[in-house]
Parts: sequence; C-alpha cells; structure tokens
Amino acid sequence: MTEETATETGAEDQQIDTGTETAETTQEVATDDLTEGDRAKLTEVVRKERAAAKSAKSAAEKAKARLAELESAELRRTVAEERGLTAEQAAFLSGTSAEEMGAAADALLAAFQPASGDTPRRPREALKSGTLGSSEPPDMAAVADRVLD
Repeated sequence: MTEETATETGAEDQQIDTGTETAETTQEVATDDLTEGDRAKLTEVVRKERAAAKSAKSAAEKAKARLAELESAELRRTVAEERGLTAEQAAFLSGTSAEEMGAAADALLAAFQPASGDTPRRPREALKSGTLGSSEPPDMAAVADRVLD
C-alpha cells in the first residue's frame, strides 16, 4: 500500500466517523470536477430532494396525529358503550387510556345518580282542570246555562 493510498483510506475513515460532514465533504469533492451549469443543476436537485423530504416528514407527522385522534375517538366510543353512556355524555370523557376514560365515565355516572337513600319514584298524577276548581266532572247543563246566559 502506498503512502498516498493510506492517506486516502484514512480520510475515508475519518469521513465515515463524522456522519453529516461526510455527505458535505463528499459533495464538495465530487463537485470539483463539475462545470458551473452542472453544479447549478445538482444544487437544484438537492434543494428539491430536501424540500420533498421535509414535506414527507410533515405529512407523516400529520398522519400520526390523525391516527392518534382516531384511536382516541374509538377508545372513547368503546368505553362509553361499555358503561352505557350516550354519545353526548361520551363527549365529556377524558384520558389517554381505557382505564382513565373508564374512571371518567364512572365519575360522570356517579354525578348523575340519585343520592343514597333517595329512591327514584314515579310522580303521582293529581291532575286538575286549569279552568275548574274541582276534580269532579262538570255538569254539562250548568256549563251550557252559564255560557248561554
């Protein structure tokens, strides 16, 4: 191995270790042999590739956020269904796991339960006519006399 080859190999090893600097150094070395027009084309291609990579990364982040949103909605729907909540009540569930949403659902249900000791009762029907004072049926002849007089 000649001294010149050993120096090149050492330089390559050094470039491999530095990571990002390797790409920049390699690009600089490769562009030394290019004409000005070729360099401009290469620069434009690199710029477009970086923009495409940035766009793809942004789209991937948006897709991950949307997936997390859909998973949360599905989990909320499942917990609400298990606990017997309506869709309107399910909107108030919070948490990131089934356990957290389950605890929120239980708290919501407990908040709307009757106090202990109170038993739910059906209201008694004691309906009265709004125009007449008694609950007995009126005498139709008496009503007709009052209207016609």
